[in-house]
Amino acid sequence: RPATPGDEFVAGSRGGQSSSSGHKGSPVGSSPHCGSSRTASGSGAATARLAASLLAARFAGAFFALAFLAVDFFAAAFLAGDFLVVPFLLVALELLTETKNIPAGSSTAPQAGASANMQAMNRLTELEQTASANPGNPQSLLMVANFAHDNKFYDKAIDYYKQYLAIKPKDADALVDLGICYNDLGNLDQARSSMEEALKVSPNHLLAHFNLGIVALRSGDMKASLEWFKKTVAISPNSEIGKRAQELITQHLNAGQQ
Repeated sequence: RPATPGDEFVAGSRGGQSSSSGHKGSPVGSSPHCGSSRTASGSGAATARLAASLLAARFAGAFFALAFLAVDFFAAAFLAGDFLVVPFLLVALELLTETKNIPAGSSTAPQAGASANMQAMNRLTELEQTASANPGNPQSLLMVANFAHDNKFYDKAIDYYKQYLAIKPKDADALVDLGICYNDLGNLDQARSSMEEALKVSPNHLLAHFNLGIVALRSGDMKASLEWFKKTVAISPNSEIGKRAQELITQHLNAGQQ
């Protein structure tokens, strides 16, 4: 997936480490301020849509005003016998009412997105049916959970992670994945709880430490976030995750000196 706010989280089975399902996920994101820019991005999109609507309304008003003005001139010219003006007015009306060519792709993009989403929903339904046909099969449950997570069906993912963890309660990767789903829904307390549960199962779980640092960062607890990042570096200083944690520590320290 492209890096988005929230991709700073690296799911236990998605950071290049294979889980029992063989599932791998997206790389570490680039933004240390997980979550805040998502809200800003969403607000910006809403503002852009509102501005576009207002602009469209203004153009529509201008169009009708010009159309009525042209009709008035047409009638006046006709009554005055100035027929030379009529062709120019007809051309003006044609320009006003001309249908503009829509660039190829501008109308197909939403359709493509809708099609992709429908395909994901269909695939999710297939995986759920497979899981239903194999009750008690943890692998089937985990496949549904991972697919739902990757396609941002977070409520569905949480449900299936819980079902899976009821059978496999000591899967630290799944516990971290569950925590990330809670984070993406804005439930930071549940995210923290799930990741801390992962550490009870696997005290040196690298991604649990790193992601807990991100949870603390989102919560505004800078001191706790730095502690989690330092622990991440201590566990694996030369790994990709360890290096990313060190970058975040450096960034925060530099910001504090400014």
